[in-house]
Amino acid sequence: MGEGEAAKWAKPLLRKILDEEPHEYLANWNALKNAFLLAFSDPMKKERAIQNIHKLQQTGSAQHYVTAFRTLMQELDWDKHAFIDVFKKGLKNNVQQELLKATITQDTSTFSLEKWMEVSIRIDDLLFTGRSLRDNGSSGNQDRKFQPRTTQAKVGIVPSEVIQKRREEGRCIKCGRRGHRMRDCKFKEWQQEIPAVKGKEAKIEEVKEEEKSSDLESEN
Repeated sequence: MGEGEAAKWAKPLLRKILDEEPHEYLANWNALKNAFLLAFSDPMKKERAIQNIHKLQQTGSAQHYVTAFRTLMQELDWDKHAFIDVFKKGLKNNVQQELLKATITQDTSTFSLEKWMEVSIRIDDLLFTGRSLRDNGSSGNQDRKFQPRTTQAKVGIVPSEVIQKRREEGRCIKCGRRGHRMRDCKFKEWQQEIPAVKGKEAKIEEVKEEEKSSDLESEN
């Protein structure tokens, strides 16, 4: 294997260390690190990070936005207030509005960037859940208005107590299954609770549910 550029750069400095010769790069660790970065880092990397972090906008969940923001901020050495200002400007308008309300009801002057990220994710999840619940309620009203009453529960109408029970048990409030949140649910419509079954019937139901989930994933 051939000698790399970094090794070629470091070899003269290693020789000086062995010979106990002084050099400005060897004065301390920061001097050596800065010299190395000057020689090998991308001079435009920081500029690109600044441009990208200012252009970054929340288009999906706040969680995804936070992840992208963290990646870009690794290239920058701003203070916390600069990061917080840019972070909040990139959030969706409705999330920003809720954050503004928070500044009225509590003292947020001591909030760290991590705290703002945590609050933003929580607000975004609550807003998403609220929209979904309203959609579920609208669907229920339409079914009651235009379709005859039946004794069988209909897909798309989930009682509020069932939704609350699913939330408390850490399940998806839309389909009732574990392992994902509602925003990642593969089902297009709200699903009723599946009655508990035992023995052979339980295995049959499990196979049916796996086949149904596979069909939904292949459609998406």
